[in-house]
Amino acid sequence: MSETKDLPPIEDWFTKVHLYTPYSYRQDADSLDYLVRLQIPDFRFRMFCVDCGKESVFHWREDVHVHYQHLNAYKQHRDKLIAKELEIENRINEARGHAESLDQDLENQRQLVAKAAQDGWDYVFSARYFSVQFACGMSEGHRVIYLFHVSPHSIQKIGQGPRISAVVRPDLERYRHELSADDMSELKRAVELSSHDVHIGAYVYIRRILERLVEGVVARLSDEGKLNEREVARIRELRFEDRIKEIRQEVPDALVENRKMYGILSRGIHELSEEDCGRFFPVLLAGIRLILDER
Repeated sequence: MSETKDLPPIEDWFTKVHLYTPYSYRQDADSLDYLVRLQIPDFRFRMFCVDCGKESVFHWREDVHVHYQHLNAYKQHRDKLIAKELEIENRINEARGHAESLDQDLENQRQLVAKAAQDGWDYVFSARYFSVQFACGMSEGHRVIYLFHVSPHSIQKIGQGPRISAVVRPDLERYRHELSADDMSELKRAVELSSHDVHIGAYVYIRRILERLVEGVVARLSDEGKLNEREVARIRELRFEDRIKEIRQEVPDALVENRKMYGILSRGIHELSEEDCGRFFPVLLAGIRLILDER
């Protein structure tokens, strides 16, 4: 069974949280408000729009599904009851002379609010599926949709379209002139795997790209007559970090400065957990970007 984590900031569900990662919650008032807000978001976020081909601001669009009608009805009913409760409190403060009858009105209203909260509680914390849909600010027809599964004590995202990798990968296209077709494909695949929490597999592809970058430089120097066969064989026998130092005049400074990246990738593949690899992956991806930006 997957280990559960504490609830992330709500906005992260739509831009950062990966699929099939369960997050736990307590059945309390804070969690109730959190889950209602997750299903009826009152915020916007910036993300790459696959259809526009550029970054855009996305806002929530109400789903016509009965789930939203039910949740909206509950939310509107609760909000009205809470507003009425505040109104009665204000009347009490303004008219202390007949506070006794108003106190009874307030108590009655609080009971109605409590009942509404219980009704929402029973629904929001029940085991079910729900979807949340956002529209692109530049074109209403461009949508992203998220599918969630909630149980009485945990919630996880089980679907997203377009995928997280689809909104991240277009930014990698600027490296298509710096990488071979195979390397470009594997860089995208690494991001794809990481978006599904397969971080160790992503490390394999990043390491292969690094190896080919260095081997490509060695092969070029050989073709240009700058290295003879004996020197090429000697360099290929060196540890990877030492290989980089040996050809440091021919590779980007970022690769020389971050040559220990290869060791981290190897350790991740052979020793680290998926979770640990996931924590380091954004840093390693940023390192690859720096290297490619200097080529």
